[in-house]
Amino acid sequence: MLHVHKINSSIYIKQCITQHILFPSYLSSLNLIRFQLSKSKMTSMQQICILMALTLITIMLANVHESEAFSLFGKTVHVKITNRLSQKKRLLVHCKSKNDDLGEHWLRTGESYEFKFGESFMWTSLFFCGYTFDGQKHLEDAYDATQNDCREHCWWEIKEPGPCLYKDGQYTQCHKWHHIEPVGNRTRAE
Repeated sequence: MLHVHKINSSIYIKQCITQHILFPSYLSSLNLIRFQLSKSKMTSMQQICILMALTLITIMLANVHESEAFSLFGKTVHVKITNRLSQKKRLLVHCKSKNDDLGEHWLRTGESYEFKFGESFMWTSLFFCGYTFDGQKHLEDAYDATQNDCREHCWWEIKEPGPCLYKDGQYTQCHKWHHIEPVGNRTRAE
C-alpha cells in the first residue's frame, strides 16, 4: 500500500490503491486517482511524483515471476503431466517459461508432475515442456494463454503418439507431436 502524506486526498489515494490497483481494473483506478489529484491543492510536481510512483508500482507488479503459485491478478493455473507411455517406459519432463526453468523430472508409468503459476500481467504466459523417451525429445506447449485449450487446469497425459489434454471429464483432445528431435540415450538408473 502506498502512503501519501500531507495531502488532503491521501485517504482516498490509499483506498484506491488497495481496492483497485491490485485488481484487473487498475487502469480505471489510475484515471480516478489522476482526477482526484487534479482537484486537490497539490502542486503539479507533487501530482507528477505520485503518478510516477503509481506507474512504478504497476510495472513492478507486471514483472512478478510466473511460476509463483499465486496470482496478483486473480488467476492461478495448475498444470499436471502424467506418464501414460506403454511398457513401463520412463519419461523425462523438462518445463520452462520465458522467466522460469522448472528443472528435469523423471516419471515412471502412471506418475505425475505438477506445477502451479500465476497468470502474467498481460495474460501472455507460456510454459513449454520437453518430453524425452525412446531416444527422442518431443517439445510441446503445456500452457499458452493465447490459446483456448485450457484455462485454470491443464492436465496432460503423455503417450507415444502424442499428448492428450483433459477436457469435459476425459482425456480426449489428443494430437500428434509437433516437434521431435533426436537425443542421445538418456535413461536414468532404476
